[in-house]
Amino acid sequence: MKFTSLSFLIFFLVVYILNWSIKGKGRHVFLFVVSVLFYAAWSIPFALHFLAIVVLNHIGNQRVQLNGKSPWFYFVIFLNIANLFVFKYFYFFWDSLLYLTASPIFEPENIRHFLDSQFGFDSITLPLAISFYSFQMIAYAADVRRGDAKENPNFLKFALFIFFFPQLVAGPIVRHGEFFYQLENWKANKQQLFEGLYLVFLGLLKKVVVADNISIVIDPIFYNPNAYDGPSNALALFSFAARAYCDFSGYTDMARGLGKLLGIDLPENFKAPFLSTSLSDAWVRWHMTLASWIRDYIYIPLGGSRVSEIRSYFNLLLTFSLAGIWHGANVTFLLWGFSHGLVLALER
Repeated sequence: MKFTSLSFLIFFLVVYILNWSIKGKGRHVFLFVVSVLFYAAWSIPFALHFLAIVVLNHIGNQRVQLNGKSPWFYFVIFLNIANLFVFKYFYFFWDSLLYLTASPIFEPENIRHFLDSQFGFDSITLPLAISFYSFQMIAYAADVRRGDAKENPNFLKFALFIFFFPQLVAGPIVRHGEFFYQLENWKANKQQLFEGLYLVFLGLLKKVVVADNISIVIDPIFYNPNAYDGPSNALALFSFAARAYCDFSGYTDMARGLGKLLGIDLPENFKAPFLSTSLSDAWVRWHMTLASWIRDYIYIPLGGSRVSEIRSYFNLLLTFSLAGIWHGANVTFLLWGFSHGLVLALER
């Protein structure tokens, strides 16, 4: 269900009324169930798959809570990365092997035949929100291993943390310290209500009024740029940036607003990125929860800037190259991320 659809409006109104009618821990159960149903509305099999991944993560994290050196940590990290790789990056990996080797073994029809003969389907479907929920679970597992996650939630709270439907589809990426404490003191207040309504309507304005209407104007230009003059192509280029911002930040605003209406504050994800004075400043303002994630769980573990100058430049290039393919599994996004890392290195 899209946030902008009538079906979602009806769904959320029912959820909102019942959420504030249920007291105590019953609210945890209710929001978890409706979050699973929200995901299942897209695909029941993938909802069960998602639930299984969450169960295994919780079991592993519980073991690591008891023993910080438990091999369960490596199992959890492997599980999340392997899950993300198979569903999001397998075809990118397979196509790369075909390009590098030119071997007929890696022809697309071979993998289609294998999947059809072994599993009964001829392609791998990308699960909804897999990039967001994988990063969220990897971050939590790493924090448990470091001893930074002291909450030790039961399965219900952990599953709600991952499944919480307002932030599931398009973020923001939520950390445990931003979520669990709110489950202990969950009360409605007017300020959250007004802020929530404001953010929902602001997000709708950005997404429906601005982004969707820009798409109508610029899509024909991108489909056939040779049919338009230079100024039109230039305008389409800048308009694409405006559409991307209004589309993504609009969804994030709606997610934060819906969260507030249910009594949960979600982190801010955009802070006037087009007012940035440099690329490094832009990354502080654009998709802030992703930027802080790649800093804390890729860049700093690689050594960050505490190593030699050459190594710190390498860390930047690798970190942003990985951030690039997080956005999309193709060479274009890889080069986009690499170029950002290169410019950030030069800005230093």
